Amino acid sequence: RARVLRCGIGARGSTPSAAVEDVIICGLAGALTAGLEPGTVIVPESIATIGGDAFGCDPDIVAALRVGARRAGLKVFGGKMLTAGGIVSGAERERWAGQGFSTVDMETAIVASRTRRVAGVRVVLDSPAHPISSHWLHAGRASLSPSLWGEMAWLGAHAPKYALRAANVVRLG
Repeated sequence: RARVLRCGIGARGSTPSAAVEDVIICGLAGALTAGLEPGTVIVPESIATIGGDAFGCDPDIVAALRVGARRAGLKVFGGKMLTAGGIVSGAERERWAGQGFSTVDMETAIVASRTRRVAGVRVVLDSPAHPISSHWLHAGRASLSPSLWGEMAWLGAHAPKYALRAANVVRLG
């Protein structure tokens, strides 16, 4: 009974119109703080843009997503999530963590600005202890760089499985 919209990195492509009232964003995120390792399920309480626009996640949808994570046998973490225009790494990761954000994505706040109720479930792909190159924002070019082939193999093995983990949490919630 739900309509699935697919959007690209940075919410490029299909995003909901104002007529869509309830949205669950599902996908991958980066951890900004230590202790959130790849594979960790995140259901944030709030989302903000780098520019300072902030959105609260719908508490009823958040609660349902957390139930879904528990049904899947997964621990779930909350906190504040930042929506950025690219992969956040190094000193920039530390700066946003210092402002109270635990995770970062590239879509949720953009979509939240166009809907009435929003929540998200994300699975951590990269972390301070396991960073990925910002070159992956342009995967075609990055894949041509031999120095990134090890990361490409790791991403190929983990990103699809983590995306499915997020989708399963939504399904069970």
